[in-house]
Amino acid sequence: MMTELFKRRAKQQQRRVFGYFKYIFNDHFVVALMFLLGALAFQYAKWLQTVPVGGVPMLWIVSWVLGMSVLLLVGTLATFVDGADIVFLLPAEDRFVDYMRVTYRYSLVWPSAFLTGVLAVSWPFLTRIDALTFASFIELWVGLLSFKWGMLLTQAKAFEQGQHGWRYGRWVLLVVHAIVLFVALQYQLWIYPVIGVGLFIGLLVVTSRTHGSRTWQWEQLIDQENRRQQQVDALLSLFVDVPHRMMTVKRRQWADRLLTQQTTGASPYPFLYARTFWRQNFWVGLWARLTLVTAIIAGFLPAHWLSLAIIALLIVMNGMQLLPLMNSYDRQPLLRIYPNTKPNKAKDSVHWLGLPLAITAGITILVAIWHYRTAPRFIFDVILVTIATVILYLWIYLPMRYRKRTR
Repeated sequence: MMTELFKRRAKQQQRRVFGYFKYIFNDHFVVALMFLLGALAFQYAKWLQTVPVGGVPMLWIVSWVLGMSVLLLVGTLATFVDGADIVFLLPAEDRFVDYMRVTYRYSLVWPSAFLTGVLAVSWPFLTRIDALTFASFIELWVGLLSFKWGMLLTQAKAFEQGQHGWRYGRWVLLVVHAIVLFVALQYQLWIYPVIGVGLFIGLLVVTSRTHGSRTWQWEQLIDQENRRQQQVDALLSLFVDVPHRMMTVKRRQWADRLLTQQTTGASPYPFLYARTFWRQNFWVGLWARLTLVTAIIAGFLPAHWLSLAIIALLIVMNGMQLLPLMNSYDRQPLLRIYPNTKPNKAKDSVHWLGLPLAITAGITILVAIWHYRTAPRFIFDVILVTIATVILYLWIYLPMRYRKRTR
């Protein structure tokens, strides 16, 4: 019964998430993604040519080891536990261990695929460290997955009553992983998979013999699953609007001054939009993540005219993802009794959206100045394209967009 319950919930989750893919991977996004991946691959290959074989700086090796260790935290236990389970599954608590077993096996798939992809992308760089073969790649792959599987095992065990010490298991494994991987790269690579597999087998034996009380910490199970679902929705919300996502509000005093310029106009909408944007974690978090992605991508693009098109596309994507916020007050009844409340969305969007886009453009320009410091002419092109994109988007595209909708 528990196994079937998990499978049914997993299918529901997959159906919900995959349902957004047809909106995310449309023709325009696929074309933009192809250009982006091609530009990143070209820049990566060009950078590798500057790295001498056997002469990789120690700082780069340490950075890669720490990066791979941090990436082990990606992907947590997908339990699909619901809030009502604390009542309805409590009578079958002694059989919930079957549910957790299938949960653990299911949770291995996506993190393993992600880490395999990261290792494959890193492989050309690793061949610059030493003369590695395909067998070396298998050794790294086995060791990496062994540590990740061990971390998921400790997380599953920590949800049992009386097993609180296991909650620190993945942090201990993360530190051990960084040390073992660095030592293996410096001396003998076989040390890494041997220790990784040995630790995983040891954890399997210990967890199977430490049964605990077979009662579960339901509040922590529910909280952890809610956080995981919010992380999935946060990733999806970078591309589409996720209606059921929980909204949290937090006052940011440092942003209060940014709202003063919105209070002088006759229309209340720019102030409401700006206040919602800076105080609601969903919108300001979405903007921050998109800005970070734009800055990172701009820091890897080559000095080519296609890079200018990609930067412009990313800035436009920042603005497009924030536009649904302007629909949140369309049906607010209290605004209907306020004088002059008919929204002019073209003007209102310029008043409040200009500041976030200007910050995004400024950060992108700073990254471009640092990245293209050896090509000063291209820096001027990036600055020109970035500023022109913001101006055309705010003062040309948005008025045309809302003018067509009001006809």
